[in-house]
Amino acid sequence: MDITIIGTGNMGRGIATRALAGGQSVTLLGTDTAKAQALAQELSGDVRAGQVGDPLTRDVVILALWYAAVDDVLRGYRDQLEGKGAGGGGVNSTGVTLERYDDPVLKTDEKGIHELGDGRVAWFSDPDGNTCAIEEGSAR
Repeated sequence: MDITIIGTGNMGRGIATRALAGGQSVTLLGTDTAKAQALAQELSGDVRAGQVGDPLTRDVVILALWYAAVDDVLRGYRDQLEGKGAGGGGVNSTGVTLERYDDPVLKTDEKGIHELGDGRVAWFSDPDGNTCAIEEGSAR
């Protein structure tokens, strides 16, 4: 699998390290190209570096950003991410099984998507049993 990680801080480093250890190829995008390149050189495996704003050409995109930066980055990549969010074929087509809830507060549809405000949210379990959430739009 080819993964783009947007963010070169601690989260980006940790996610990249795990992905590379699993044999995935990784592209790191940061606001500071030199920092992204330095991180890529520290890591072992099939890893590249670039700058936020570069085209997204990988199978999976992971945002490893400070919360306040997410909206700006998503706006910049809006056209490239269209249809790749929760329920748009992207997550479901990767083989990830989304959790389904029948709770009145967190009811999900047949795809595992919960409508929340102007956005959507979905949950899945990682290989270690942790429940993770992904959001699309203003699901806050």
